Amino acid sequence: MRKLQDTAVFQSVCQECYMGDGVLVYVKNGAILITIDPRNISVAKQADVWLQVRPGADCALALGMIKVMIEEKRIGYNEFPLWSGIKAPISACHNELAIKAMHTGKPYPIKALINHGTNLLTQFPEPRTVYKALKQLDLSIHFNYMMTPTAALADYVLPAAHWLERDEIPLIAGLWQPAIEARVQTVEPYGESRNEQQVILDIYWKLIEKGFKPQKSRTHADFIQWRTIPEFLDYCLKGFGATWEELKENHVLPFPARPYRLYEQEGPPA
Repeated sequence: MRKLQDTAVFQSVCQECYMGDGVLVYVKNGAILITIDPRNISVAKQADVWLQVRPGADCALALGMIKVMIEEKRIGYNEFPLWSGIKAPISACHNELAIKAMHTGKPYPIKALINHGTNLLTQFPEPRTVYKALKQLDLSIHFNYMMTPTAALADYVLPAAHWLERDEIPLIAGLWQPAIEARVQTVEPYGESRNEQQVILDIYWKLIEKGFKPQKSRTHADFIQWRTIPEFLDYCLKGFGATWEELKENHVLPFPARPYRLYEQEGPPA
């Protein structure tokens, strides 16, 4: 922390908060201080650069800076492919790069899109480019509760089941609560709506029947091994020694208690 010659410290709140003094410690050790605030607050007066953004525009500024960092490959672009590729934790495409491929055909063309829970035209930068990319698709399928701008451009708009109409494990499980909880279906799906995850599974297995060869996971096993949502939920709970039916009955599966003060039991690390 004493040789932060090339480090930029971003401070979007004033020195009156608990972080102010800590940031100035880094500055004294050589860090560059960039203050992002509409007001000329005390920490702005001490900054190397004061960016007087409009109120509420700081997120747009941050996204723009991240875009430049990625495009200029300053953050280990080749060394740390954190999102894309088979070696990544979830082996998923990078959304903005996928949109670019839809638009330019590079590194390879994307001709079809199944989109659920995302309004691309309003959630990603450069909506004109996103619009042109969506218009170039041969097939676009969109799941949603309502007709969004992105859904209006799709070839097929399918009604998605509401979270009260499906069984699932919330994605927030374990993030700020030491337990996994069951979100149990309370009513039947309205009209022709279905759980979009089950629809995607149905499409996947139909493609397998037609000769599609799926990508292998990092363990060289089939990436998708389940055919129904209950099977998928059982798979998610396998490492916890529980099944979906057991979780539904008990509603909550607590995590093991996290031990504290391990140094008192094991001693300091060598």
